[in-house]
Amino acid sequence: MDQIIKIIVGRLEEKGLDLDRIPACIETIVDIMLLYPVLSCRELNEKMQSIGWHNFEFDNHTFKLVKLICSQIEKAPDFQYP
Repeated sequence: MDQIIKIIVGRLEEKGLDLDRIPACIETIVDIMLLYPVLSCRELNEKMQSIGWHNFEFDNHTFKLVKLICSQIEKAPDFQYP
């Protein structure tokens, strides 16, 4: 799981997101995905932009990686972010 998170962080950095904002971004994304489990990548981007993550654009590959993390969180509710 740690390796997946490192990949996500790297991809968000490549998109220009400041390293200090990445944990809050990932937490927000996971929260949205847990609330809306059938959300598409486009819909996630729209939701993120509507709550203040302007110019946020998640690509489909990173979206799938976060969905994988969400599935692990659902299986282990006491999961802690590294």
